[in-house]
Amino acid sequence: MRYLTICLCLLSTQNALALVCNDGSYEVKVSLTDLGKNLDFCQIKHQGKLVKHGPEEVTDLDGKGLEKNFYRYGEKSSVPYNSVGLPGISQEHADFLAKNQAIDKKKVAAESVTILFKALLPFFSKTLNTSKFQVNGCSDYKKQWMQILVFKSAQNLSYQFNQKCHIAGQVSYSKEKDINVNLDLQKLDPFLHVNMSVKCSTSIKELPLVAVSCATLNGELIAQDKSRSLFKANYDVVINPQNKRFLEKNIGGKISFHKLFNKDESYTTPLYIKD
Repeated sequence: MRYLTICLCLLSTQNALALVCNDGSYEVKVSLTDLGKNLDFCQIKHQGKLVKHGPEEVTDLDGKGLEKNFYRYGEKSSVPYNSVGLPGISQEHADFLAKNQAIDKKKVAAESVTILFKALLPFFSKTLNTSKFQVNGCSDYKKQWMQILVFKSAQNLSYQFNQKCHIAGQVSYSKEKDINVNLDLQKLDPFLHVNMSVKCSTSIKELPLVAVSCATLNGELIAQDKSRSLFKANYDVVINPQNKRFLEKNIGGKISFHKLFNKDESYTTPLYIKD
């Protein structure tokens, strides 16, 4: 029977740069001698389990680099958080990412707002079942948001993370006022928090069709490195409450950023959610 030899090594040596681990994670070095590999990664306890969280470097037993990875709560991520590299990692790893992973920050931010608006508007048949970021497991999520958007019912909603609910925090609405959203986020790399006030209006087009228009003028996304992206966005649909499919016409809208990852930068792009 073949045994795998594992050695938990000291967290730093004179010849190796120590990883910088954030969010309460800590560095672990593992030598898999039978596989001919050394692992150097950040680890954190998340939902009762020890998982990788942050940078990981894989070398052979002589220290020659084989892989450089990054994890968010146990899942491999490919999105750097800024143009220099991932926050809280060795300069060597940052240089590697800058050279080999050119990420379009505008695209990343716009895609994140699109996903959030898909969660905000519960009219789409697929909702977020196929998305890595999910709200389907949040308590009565679709029903509660329909009450706000269609029936204008006052709501004070509270959410907690679970396997199929990747938001935690508060959403509040009272009649004649905006919907206030203050949520922590999971699985929406590189963003960890969203603040925004959303105003939604409805109008009868021709019974039973109802036009719904939602807009935010002060959206704020906060990334893991604490950088802020500021935006405004709007989206229009026509719904049919008597139709099982519900969504009658998917019109769309646009997103406009005036700050991206702490840099004053203007960027406008269409906002359209595929159903």
